[in-house]
Amino acid sequence: MCRRAYGVKTREVFARRHSLASRVLNEYAYDAATGRRIAVTDPLANTVYTAYDLQGRVATNWGATYPVCYDYDASGRMGNLG
Repeated sequence: MCRRAYGVKTREVFARRHSLASRVLNEYAYDAATGRRIAVTDPLANTVYTAYDLQGRVATNWGATYPVCYDYDASGRMGNLG
C-alpha cells in the first residue's frame, strides 16, 4: 500500500531554474535539513511531491501525477512500483 508523508513538517528552501532555450521556469523545494528535493512545480502550477524512506530513497511521488510508490529489496534495488 502506498503511504504518503502527510503531516510531516520540513523546512523548505526554494530554488528556481530557468531554461533559456525553452523559457520554462520550474520551482524546486528542498528539505533544508537533508538537501533532498521534496517538490517540483512547473509553469502551469502543477506540483509533484516526493517523500523519502529512512534510507533516503524515493518512497512516493504524488501530486500532479498518479501516486507512485517504490519498494526496494534487501539489497536496496528498486523492486516494485505501486
